[in-house]
Amino acid sequence: MTRVLISRGLDPACGFLHADKPGRFSLAYDALELIRPKVTDLVMQWVTLRTFRKDDFGTFEQGIVRLSSETAREVASRVLKTIPIQEYDAAARAFIAMLSTSPNILRPANPAKPTRNLPFS
Repeated sequence: MTRVLISRGLDPACGFLHADKPGRFSLAYDALELIRPKVTDLVMQWVTLRTFRKDDFGTFEQGIVRLSSETAREVASRVLKTIPIQEYDAAARAFIAMLSTSPNILRPANPAKPTRNLPFS
């Protein structure tokens, strides 16, 4: 997903739906929303077939419990092996098409005072 966005001259870190944070590919996450239902179905199927252990989770700052790194990699690996790369590519291209047909998204409201440094404006 990220590679397709970059190949089209877009900055994958400059998102609309997901918050921009250092090191986060927010725009790539935005584009993934187009295949989110399929990803959710795969993860839910996996969850119902798996017996979890305590070490599948980790407790982080402020007592937040999340999947351990190993378990998260297992989930991501299953999703990536199941959904063909062509679907990610198609979703990225569809997302780019949506952006290109929405002039208010790609250009700041006041061109003299851009609110964000967009590499594709």
